[in-house]
Amino acid sequence: MVYNERPSAQILFYHRGIILKWCVCRKPVAITKERDQTMKKLTLLAALTATLSANVQAFDVETKYTQACAACHKMAVAGAPKAFDAEAWAPRLEKGMDTLVQSVTNGLNAMPPRGLCMDCTADQYKALIEYMSTPK
Repeated sequence: MVYNERPSAQILFYHRGIILKWCVCRKPVAITKERDQTMKKLTLLAALTATLSANVQAFDVETKYTQACAACHKMAVAGAPKAFDAEAWAPRLEKGMDTLVQSVTNGLNAMPPRGLCMDCTADQYKALIEYMSTPK
């Protein structure tokens, strides 16, 4: 049996992709191996949940377009279809959304793999493509 101090208060906070835990400790308490494993699993689950929810909550299609896509798509640079020009996007959309997402992920012609959005998911690429292919 391993002894650890029992926290009287715990605060979890998120900083740069890491969940940090701060404890104010009071009394020693026995921690069994099973309880220790359970706590490790719960901490991992909390970390994954926070990371995934942060990624979903932080995504704003207009902001991400400005940061990652506008450099080429705003002025149709290097063969990129111009943003918000339905005519330019029509032949590409005919190939299907999955094909377009695959082109972004793997790169195509002058566009590097993952475009300029290294942290985007497939669903976020779809949202960006839909945003750029819809006339304003």
